[in-house]
Amino acid sequence: MNEALIFLLKTLVLGAVTGFVVGYLFKKLSKAVAIIAAIFVVAIFVLGHNELLNIDWLSVKETGNELYLQIFKKYEARLILFFRNIPFILGFIIGAILGLKIK
Repeated sequence: MNEALIFLLKTLVLGAVTGFVVGYLFKKLSKAVAIIAAIFVVAIFVLGHNELLNIDWLSVKETGNELYLQIFKKYEARLILFFRNIPFILGFIIGAILGLKIK
């Protein structure tokens, strides 16, 4: 068998197994994470309403813009990395879907 095909199949299977495990665990843990996130958001709103917490939204926006530009500069290298890992990504997605569907 061709070496490239063997590598492709190994990578696809590894991605599928990893995706399955992650999907299954995500399904089991998602409720707890959602509850914790909801409590966190409510706490932020309560603290903001009682003026115990003040958020400078202009600073958040500026920081977000700077971060976006830094990430955008690295776009080309990340795109190459993405295309090198397509077999793993496809296997991961398939495995994650199967992991989410299992009871």
